[in-house]
Amino acid sequence: MALLSVLLAATTLPAYAAGRLKLYCSTDIAWCELMSKEFEKRTGIRVGMTRASSGETLAKIRAEKSNPKGDVWWGGTGDPHL
Repeated sequence: MALLSVLLAATTLPAYAAGRLKLYCSTDIAWCELMSKEFEKRTGIRVGMTRASSGETLAKIRAEKSNPKGDVWWGGTGDPHL
């Protein structure tokens, strides 16, 4: 739940203003769904979650560089986050 606290702190204000949070998730699907549901329950902010591998997500984020669609990427190995 510590990760949920970080996610809440980092995204709540912009997500609250938009009324939704777009989550890219590269961990196990069960964790992605659990965290999405828990975030919605605690904040009232809708979560749109896309599950993909780390490589697919990194490619997507790079492709969206000039017009980002996602708010948070959760998961993956450390390399793409550097």
